[in-house]
Amino acid sequence: MLQIRGHQEEVLADVLLLERIHKSMHRNIVSFRECPLEDTSEFSAMAFTHAKSLGFKSERALASYVLSSWYVDIGFENKSPFLISLLQDLSSEFRITFAMNAWVSSFLKNERNIAIANEEALIAWVESTKFS
Repeated sequence: MLQIRGHQEEVLADVLLLERIHKSMHRNIVSFRECPLEDTSEFSAMAFTHAKSLGFKSERALASYVLSSWYVDIGFENKSPFLISLLQDLSSEFRITFAMNAWVSSFLKNERNIAIANEEALIAWVESTKFS
């Protein structure tokens, strides 16, 4: 009988989640779909690994980071000391992800203006206290 140990279970869960994220991005994002599968697979794995290294654990947070990385870049948090401080906060992952998503959305819609993105993330951070 095949036995799966705790660490193997985590690795398998990560592989399956990464596959779901990749398939979803491939299905829903034209620019992702237009790239060679080998390149998008490598990108997804690198972004996923980086998200894990930042401490993200939930499916929602990991997927958000991978998606955000597609539109900005892997390691995009390094563009803003404010964003880095949010990601290092010990508050709930929901609040961190909510503020990170606001930062990315604002960054993209405001011509990559970091100051405006920081303001939007701060507003989202404060607003997220209503939900957590």
